[in-house]
Amino acid sequence: MVKKSKFWFIFINVLNISSLIIIVISFILFFNQKMPEEINENEFISYMENKGCNLIDVQEEKKYLGVETYLVTDEKTCPYLVSYTKFFLGYSYDDFFNTLYDDVVNRNRNVNEKNTIKMDLFYKYYEYSTSGDFYKSLTLNKNSILYASSDIKYKNEVIDIFKDFNYFNNDINNNVSYVFYAVFLVVIIDVISLWKIEKKIRNKGWVSIIPVYNIMCLSKDVLGSSAYVLLLFLPVGNIIFLYTLYYKLGKVFGKSNVFSLLLTLFPNIFLPMLAFDDSVYINPKKEENTIDEEKTIDTNFQAKTSIFRKIINLIKWIFAIIFIFFAFALSGLYSEEHLIIDLILSISFYIYGLMICPKVTDYTRKFKIYTKYKVLFVILLIVIDFIFISILPI
Repeated sequence: MVKKSKFWFIFINVLNISSLIIIVISFILFFNQKMPEEINENEFISYMENKGCNLIDVQEEKKYLGVETYLVTDEKTCPYLVSYTKFFLGYSYDDFFNTLYDDVVNRNRNVNEKNTIKMDLFYKYYEYSTSGDFYKSLTLNKNSILYASSDIKYKNEVIDIFKDFNYFNNDINNNVSYVFYAVFLVVIIDVISLWKIEKKIRNKGWVSIIPVYNIMCLSKDVLGSSAYVLLLFLPVGNIIFLYTLYYKLGKVFGKSNVFSLLLTLFPNIFLPMLAFDDSVYINPKKEENTIDEEKTIDTNFQAKTSIFRKIINLIKWIFAIIFIFFAFALSGLYSEEHLIIDLILSISFYIYGLMICPKVTDYTRKFKIYTKYKVLFVILLIVIDFIFISILPI
């Protein structure tokens, strides 16, 4: 049994880490590949004229706001419709693009989305195509839009136009596929890991596959109450809740502060490790009675992790200073503009700074009722700040 357990521990974790490496490499390739250049107006005119298609300058007649170029093929000289539109930087093209998207995708029954690429943070590039009685294509590249609609018999000619401008980028599509399969595998491994963890806790692995209920059970076993699951439905509060849940999950299995912190930051890597190792669940309520005994036994571990604690304390000092700096800055804004939101945030940041300050936390550890509900207090304070930011003018 020991050898079998070790085999599955090694196998699952190697498979999981390999999948994560594939995801990272795929994203690196995805964001570093050379995207197609925007079409130049003169090149587009010359290209279409070589195909025997005259172009109508719609912008010269209509004068649309924010549009730099709007060219459409003349139906008398061209058997298919091709339009090229370019917007000035800073002007929205959303309405125009959404109209074409609706024409290409939503109004066709036989939809074949060749590429759906969203790179809004770095580079706007989307591709769509569909086949039915008509073949339609749409590409958004930064601020320029290339659209085509033709009878199905001219499909290949239209595709050639897009390909000649280096659109229909299959390499991008392949990288997206690799990411999808790798993410799917990681999700399956996470589900298996949570199943094993629930087997360790309550010998009911099936609990892990029921949405929301699985978090309720885990919250009760780790944090002492299933009511904490309500924080999942609060903005910002849900993130802090999950971080706290993962950290405490490591602790109830007797893991060190280092492991618990890494479990919080990299759950996809450390959940399988926790699930398939030989750690045993320790009920938090029973553990409270033996804290003093563990402190005397744990002196060797404290010595080993002293460097880590110094680093954590340094990080805490840095964040404490940053929070207090923001508190003073916001109080200065309040004195100038008299916005109540500045005063609320100033007080909140001052509280955050004090709560994270190592000197203050060392002093407050002796107040058990404070340390017990400290995380809940922080979550509630963040939620209150979020509500005020949403309803008050900034």
